[in-house]
Amino acid sequence: MNGLRFQFGLQRAASARRLKEAVLACFQASPAEAAARFQSYSEADWREILFWLDISGMGLYLLDQVKALGIEECLPPLLRNRLQLNLEQNILRTAELLRHADEVGNTFNRYGIDFALMKGITLAPDSVPEPALRWQTDLDFLVAGRDTDVATLVLEQMGYERHATSGRTIEFRSGTMGKHDLANLYRAGTQRSLELHCLPRTDGENDCLARAHARSFPGGIELPVLSSADILVQQALHLLKHLCGEHTRVSWVLEFWRHIHVRQYDRQFWGEVKAVAATEPKADLALSISVWLATNLFGKVSRGASEFWGADGIPDGVQLWFRRYSRGLLLSDSIATKLYLILRRQLPWESDSKGTARLVVPLCLPARITQRAPGETLPERLSRYRIEVDYSLRRLRFHLCEGVRYGVEAMRWELMIPRERRP
Repeated sequence: MNGLRFQFGLQRAASARRLKEAVLACFQASPAEAAARFQSYSEADWREILFWLDISGMGLYLLDQVKALGIEECLPPLLRNRLQLNLEQNILRTAELLRHADEVGNTFNRYGIDFALMKGITLAPDSVPEPALRWQTDLDFLVAGRDTDVATLVLEQMGYERHATSGRTIEFRSGTMGKHDLANLYRAGTQRSLELHCLPRTDGENDCLARAHARSFPGGIELPVLSSADILVQQALHLLKHLCGEHTRVSWVLEFWRHIHVRQYDRQFWGEVKAVAATEPKADLALSISVWLATNLFGKVSRGASEFWGADGIPDGVQLWFRRYSRGLLLSDSIATKLYLILRRQLPWESDSKGTARLVVPLCLPARITQRAPGETLPERLSRYRIEVDYSLRRLRFHLCEGVRYGVEAMRWELMIPRERRP
């Protein structure tokens, strides 16, 4: 019986992997091809990948794609209805995020802060057909370095608290954290998150803030956003940053691929991207990696991207890591991994061995994920403590399990490298 159960589990996992592959393929397939692949899967198969559709950011993109192809009937009614409900909830959340972005932007303007809205909402229409199709939980503002202190004070006056700082990025949070589960994933929450990205600059410098331009959004809202070339470069840098961290969403790769596809015949655009990349130390490698990943997952990209940022710009060890791990990690139900530590060692810039060791076995508790609300009652405080304890235990389990997995894979990697490099 145990053997039968184990065999059945392997079959279900293999079927789920094939269905995930079919989801990726539908973004470059004809309606008939996509329908033929989807129709061979049952409702139970689709339930197996629901979690992945949510955490990968692909759920709403899948719904939009099957509608565009006219093959909605290929999705089981239960899944179709759930995705439609998620979309309706996400429309409300996106509208709230946009209103709040307008509020922050207007306040920054009153204080003379030089800024531009980044990522998320600004990716439409090149990377995202509609902003509400993108699963977004926070806002990102780029500000001039000289305005960082003023911007921080402004956000604190608006009720934000500094939560964490990483390099030139400061994370702020406001409000109380709601119940953290998949049922609330697409709903507007009671907690707001905002990241402030600080750009060192001098007056008159030709940087991405200088190239920012005003864009109109629904509701008569107008905010400065990055140029399309800067957006593409920042997408690649964002992908590389997360690939060198615990979790990367496959939806970010799709967005990058779509941006390339929309601009495939725009030679002027590719010249602008090349000029922008020349000003960012890691941009060319980030673009080469992103182009390789987008091609591997979603199909060929335009010549404009591949001729400037082909696979020959990726170090051998980095290419090997991507061939061995990237697809499996992006199609996995696991929210996080430590295999990125192997990738870090292959990158051309120096890796801090002590820092890597601390990432394998952290010596401190994780940063808190909740905030004390004004007038917090004792039951509310206990509930908040339970959330923190549960999160800490989950992080401990992650470090133990993924630490062991990393150790095994690191040893395999060391044995594999000499063999892979033999002529």
